[in-house]
Amino acid sequence: MIYWLALLPLIWMLFLFGVERLRNEADIVDLGWSFGIAVLAIGIGLVINTERSLAAALFGGFWGLRLSLHLYKSRFLSSHEDTRYLELRETWGGKAFFIFFQAQGVLIFLFTLPYYAVSIDPRPLDFLFWIGGALWALSILGELVADKQLESFKKRKAGRVCKEGLWRYSRHPNYFFEWLHWLSYPIMTFGSEYFWLTIHAPILMLYLILKVTGIPPIEERALKKKGEEFRQYMNETNAFFPWFPR
Repeated sequence: MIYWLALLPLIWMLFLFGVERLRNEADIVDLGWSFGIAVLAIGIGLVINTERSLAAALFGGFWGLRLSLHLYKSRFLSSHEDTRYLELRETWGGKAFFIFFQAQGVLIFLFTLPYYAVSIDPRPLDFLFWIGGALWALSILGELVADKQLESFKKRKAGRVCKEGLWRYSRHPNYFFEWLHWLSYPIMTFGSEYFWLTIHAPILMLYLILKVTGIPPIEERALKKKGEEFRQYMNETNAFFPWFPR
């Protein structure tokens, strides 16, 4: 099964690269990333068919399909391609997106491994599994609330910088809860021989958020667009971990 988990995401991203060539819109890569993980997590759970695997299918399926729907409505249906991909297209050229899409296929594989580890763990559902499950539920709820608060703020046109609800305590609460979600799987598998297949997920996600595709490009664009107002928000509010404003 592990070989299929490595191969299928590359085939999936090759297909999406073809779609991107037709539409000339790379936003589909974000939608494809979360949807691909969801489908694989559900598939693994149903094939193995144990209590843990079916729970992993529920966790991965709900997380991935919810995020896919959110990205579909907020990005893919937008009339404009995300600024990140416009900049990449200008820098790399369109054909270089092939490498970018295949790299996303590798990430799908890496972020599917936690669901595989939970599914093949032969132990009965124990205390740590339920602790991890509770953290999973908290993270999903936090992401839902953060996304809804930002969506409501934009619809009401209440200002240029959202400082309401969870956004008062973190500049990126959605990213914080996304990272918390990946932390739940090492807890579920702690003490298992398959624990090592999960520990990379929160570490890699934290690195991507803090250093690569998450906070840095978003805040760079926000500073250009919103100027001093956003800079003041940065001075007052933690970037990632929620805490009281300064």
